[in-house]
Amino acid sequence: MFRVATGWAVAAAVLGASRAGASAADAAGNGVAILDENTLWRVHVAWRLPAVGTARRAADMAADPSHYHWSWGWIRDAFSEPTPVPPADWAAADFDDAGWLRCRAPIFGGYAGDPYAASICLRGRFGLTDPARAKEMVLHLVYRGGAAAYLNGREIGRAHLPAGEIDAAALADDYPLEAFVDASGEQPLPAVRDRRRVPAELLARYELRMRKAAFVLPRGLLRRGANVLAIRVHRSAIPAGLPAPRGGRWGTAGLEAVRLTAAAGSAAVANTQPVRRAHVWNADVLLRVGIDADYGDPLEALGPMRLLGCRNGACSGQVVVTAPGGVARLRARLAAGLRSPAGGAIPPSACRVRYAKLHGQHHALLDAADAEGAAQPVWLTVQVPADAAAGAYAGALRIEGLAEPVTVPVELTVYGWTLPAPRDWVTSVNLLQSAETVAGHYGVPLWSDRHFALLERSFALMGLLGNDVLGVNAVAKTVFGDDPVIVFARKDGRWTPELGLLRRYLGAYARHAPAPKLLCVQVWHYGMYYDGVRRDGRMRGYDGPYPVCAETIPIGELRQGKVVAAEMPFFGRCGTEQTWRATLAGVRGVLAELGWRDTRVLLGTAGDAWPSEKTIRFFGGIDRSLSWRVATHGSSVSRWGETQAERTQANGMVVGYANMVRRNMWRRARPADGPVSVIARDVIGTSPFDHLGIAPLAAVAANYSGFTWQGVDYWGYTGADGKRHRGLAEYVGFGNIIPHRTMFVSLPGADGAVATVQFEMLREGIQLSEAMLFLRKVLGDAAGRARIGDELARRAGGAVQSTCDVLESGRRMQPHGGADVRRQIGLVYAAAAAVADKLGAK
Repeated sequence: MFRVATGWAVAAAVLGASRAGASAADAAGNGVAILDENTLWRVHVAWRLPAVGTARRAADMAADPSHYHWSWGWIRDAFSEPTPVPPADWAAADFDDAGWLRCRAPIFGGYAGDPYAASICLRGRFGLTDPARAKEMVLHLVYRGGAAAYLNGREIGRAHLPAGEIDAAALADDYPLEAFVDASGEQPLPAVRDRRRVPAELLARYELRMRKAAFVLPRGLLRRGANVLAIRVHRSAIPAGLPAPRGGRWGTAGLEAVRLTAAAGSAAVANTQPVRRAHVWNADVLLRVGIDADYGDPLEALGPMRLLGCRNGACSGQVVVTAPGGVARLRARLAAGLRSPAGGAIPPSACRVRYAKLHGQHHALLDAADAEGAAQPVWLTVQVPADAAAGAYAGALRIEGLAEPVTVPVELTVYGWTLPAPRDWVTSVNLLQSAETVAGHYGVPLWSDRHFALLERSFALMGLLGNDVLGVNAVAKTVFGDDPVIVFARKDGRWTPELGLLRRYLGAYARHAPAPKLLCVQVWHYGMYYDGVRRDGRMRGYDGPYPVCAETIPIGELRQGKVVAAEMPFFGRCGTEQTWRATLAGVRGVLAELGWRDTRVLLGTAGDAWPSEKTIRFFGGIDRSLSWRVATHGSSVSRWGETQAERTQANGMVVGYANMVRRNMWRRARPADGPVSVIARDVIGTSPFDHLGIAPLAAVAANYSGFTWQGVDYWGYTGADGKRHRGLAEYVGFGNIIPHRTMFVSLPGADGAVATVQFEMLREGIQLSEAMLFLRKVLGDAAGRARIGDELARRAGGAVQSTCDVLESGRRMQPHGGADVRRQIGLVYAAAAAVADKLGAK
């Protein structure tokens, strides 16, 4: 019977015993490909500003905090601090590279690459059944910069690199000037990657960038079983005084092609194809199975699932099972929980096993394995008890349903810092919930009993993320959708608010989430009129005077127990003051019933095009304590005023559509009495890394209050009309603030929203943000800093700073591994624990 395992003991069987000589020769006729562009290489990239000068005398470019690379989604273009480099023993055969990226070649290939990639380190594994039968093996490389190769930790050759020890700052040999400029010698060559886009007269100059080398593997370094071939590529310097070319500078470090070949008849085992039998392999939680990698390297031994957590926080780990015949019967369990050598225990009830199922770019985390998939990610999420003892915990995840059970060791490190409850989180979180989308997807009537039951799953997820801002529609067909929960009825010719649905909606929310700090009542949107700045300040097709006002407001009318579409006179028309005074008073009454005494009511939602002075004065006359919510690029914030005294009506929250750059608050107006958040638009995509990083980058690195407008369940749906609906920005636009991306961190399950991998990473990112803000608060207080001492203060500050650097730089190549990220999480949690212990906090 075949035993499911990993490592060399079964590698030949798993790989199909594809020895050299048993497969076709490579295209060059130089032997059989043992490693090539199809191999899953482990990769680590170190980031620096480009080096200017020569290989003998060069310096990194100076960081310019006012310069940004707009195409990278508002992330700063320059790194103020270098990112981590691999340890000195990174090329050794027994080095643990489980947290490195999994990438196929080319890596930053072509003529351009990335100008900030300073060095690239790769590790690939191949097998050898009998060293005595090994024949000549040759490594062929095509690269930019300089390259060195290592076999089982020993260098076997280098090219275009200096002699002696190669450190992280080593520069490759200089390129001739012709590789940078055209025939005039003055105009820099555009940063073009693809050969097909290069004019024929310039091709020879671009080809100067590509270098080649071949290294013969010494037979004396080969060993039976798994062998590790390591490669490092270093950048070259850019000539001084060279102006930046159109499209940016080209990266002088890149790997275009890599191939290890062996003579026919050799005893080498190739590692260029997916596994052919059941295989259990480790994967970082940032790796998207089926997107970033389809299978694991069978020559990598199965290691423990490693988790890092703090008290009262949640943390997750992932392991993957691949089986060509499917994994329908797969089951995993952690029956005994986790235990520490000191006697501490985390019960099984705090350890949840789920199975990831791919939907587009997201993985739903389900309670049962996928009956159809050939690759099944298994997720373990631990909710660390608030009173758990700090230290190491261990357990065993048993996977059944294969030919034989497989046991995966689980290691959890709990740090002695206690995460506050979500209601006490400092990071400002604003999630968008779509009642319309939930009803539309499941095909149930809006505000029916079934609808409310489905909504509770969305509310539960929002509660886990410590949502601070909750929006409710008082008008229909807004930018957020067509689902008014504050509806109206006609009585004696007047519009009267009916708050039963609102009471039920907020009551359901309260069962799963803490009271929001801000409740935004949506009373306005761009479709009513335009009176603003730039492209958002003109109604399309209208050239008359401003402001342009609608005559009526779309609302939901409660008629014979059903909500139907209706129109109410515009603000300020006869009878409207009484209607809206009663509405807002009723909202406050519902909040009082729920005990939400500290929840602040906002009016929403203004943007670059803002409500007219008439509308602002209308609501100000009803209640001067009301504040407006503003979602804007920032250029129109000054229109509202930066202080209460300057404003016509107070800002409740200014959402800065801002560059995600550390210490960039000087670029944006910031009112003193309202939180300022970053819209999660270009700064967050579908990668789990984006979701992990958004909170600490926004609240810590960029010095904002947090992030906003991250959708929970805007899935889109096919309506009864057969058309596809998305809810968000479907009925009225909102400038270009609405994101052009998926707006959900959940996926629809059988009975409502279920968490995704992105959701879990967002939760871990908010927790990390809380730890960093805790440290920042202590470091910013003279008395607190004195109490912890200079040494611990430097350690804490360094942990926060280096984490910001890694998170920001990681956006340039989203890490599919995550070793550097996990290392930083550990540093922050450890520093927070040490500071809390010094201050006497629990």
